[in-house]
Amino acid sequence: KILFSTKCNQCLNKFDGKGESGGVGTIPTSINTNPTDDFKKVPFNIDLFDHTNISNKFMKMTNGNRRQNGLKILHVNKGNGFLETNIHEIENIVDKYRPHVLGISESNLFKENDIENVKLEDYELITSKTIDNDALKVSRVVAYMHKSVIGKVRYDLMNDKFSSIWMEIGLPRKKKILLCNAYREWQYLKQDDNSSLAVDQQLARWNTFLDQWDKALLENKEVIVIGDMNLNHLNWTQ
Repeated sequence: KILFSTKCNQCLNKFDGKGESGGVGTIPTSINTNPTDDFKKVPFNIDLFDHTNISNKFMKMTNGNRRQNGLKILHVNKGNGFLETNIHEIENIVDKYRPHVLGISESNLFKENDIENVKLEDYELITSKTIDNDALKVSRVVAYMHKSVIGKVRYDLMNDKFSSIWMEIGLPRKKKILLCNAYREWQYLKQDDNSSLAVDQQLARWNTFLDQWDKALLENKEVIVIGDMNLNHLNWTQ
């Protein structure tokens, strides 16, 4: 899993296309490495991030705890299968944590799937551009944005070759941030061959994502990237 909040380029490390699940690039701001009993009851890997933890860190020291005024961002890797088959578990997660934004890795939402079956009440469903790629026709990451959030999808930071969703969001009368939910897949689904699994192809897709990140950083906003990158930042030689 990966979760970054950054305004600098130090996080944009390259990689060799190999590795296992894990973070990459810089010091994670929040990762659920030791889940509580409540987390263990949920059949997914969950990263829960309160944006106030960073943006209001020092204000809380002088003005008290203002967590209730921050954005609550949640990311889930739901595992294999289709989004529709796990929608009831996702509904339970939303009922429990009430996130402003919920991102889901390995969503596996195909273009032929019925969108009505994966909608959540009071949330807007957002897909990656890969679902409109005629060679892919699938969104391997999706995001749900609550109606209380003021924001828009930043399609100008996205493309149809990498599973990422960029959003410019905030609460009413609050400063906007850039949020990205992303999933780095080993290879494309339902292809005639395994060429997309080759290291050079993985690296090309990763660099495409880093270009998006670079472009986002130029806007001088707080940038939060959250998702499952399938990279082992503890061992770069395997």
